[in-house]
Amino acid sequence: MDAGPLLLDHSLPRARAPMLPNRYLLGIDWAPWAGKPGIYAVRHYRAGWRYLCSYRDGQRWKGSIFEALRRHGQAERPGDWELHHVVEGQHYADIDFSGRLAVAYREELPCVLIHKQEHIAYNQLLHINETDEMFRDALPAETAERSRAAAAEARNRTNHPRLPERLRNLDALYQHASARDSVLQRVARNAIQHHLARLRERVGGKVIQDAGARRGGPRRRSPPLAARLGR
Repeated sequence: MDAGPLLLDHSLPRARAPMLPNRYLLGIDWAPWAGKPGIYAVRHYRAGWRYLCSYRDGQRWKGSIFEALRRHGQAERPGDWELHHVVEGQHYADIDFSGRLAVAYREELPCVLIHKQEHIAYNQLLHINETDEMFRDALPAETAERSRAAAAEARNRTNHPRLPERLRNLDALYQHASARDSVLQRVARNAIQHHLARLRERVGGKVIQDAGARRGGPRRRSPPLAARLGR
């Protein structure tokens, strides 16, 4: 679906600043959707383009995205597309060393707009105990409680030696879960690397470095001539 004219149309009304922090876009090519702050077009690993955003911005703009696409001859059923957190909340909770889960989940953590069948596939992989056991050293019951526990663990310096291993294992989990999708792999790694940095600040020294991380800011490219929602 050709959304190029929409990405280039700067006559569309603008709103408040986007909430998705640029740190999650490091190392990928992206283009902003003019008039829809917080919506970023990125390459689909199979063909075309799709959209990254925070959950709140995705909710804010989803209806108008599909209305704009419809006006440009690209008919899709909005109900067939859903917002998927690139790093799931129940996993993020275990590395939420600052205790900001509630706000970050809604307003900051990266989401991607994907077809509901793809969303089901991710949920089947990521929402099971067997997947949790691949990276978690314990299985607390509630996500909010896990967030509080992670923040408490980070405050206790005796826990610092084992927390980096949890982050490494979580990174490996998401690299595997998105094995065919280099963009989502990169976005997930960016999110996890942010928490490595926060943990490093608490420890007061170097904990882990991602050998594949790129220096500098996000790589913004010129808006594409055609942007497609791929399935």
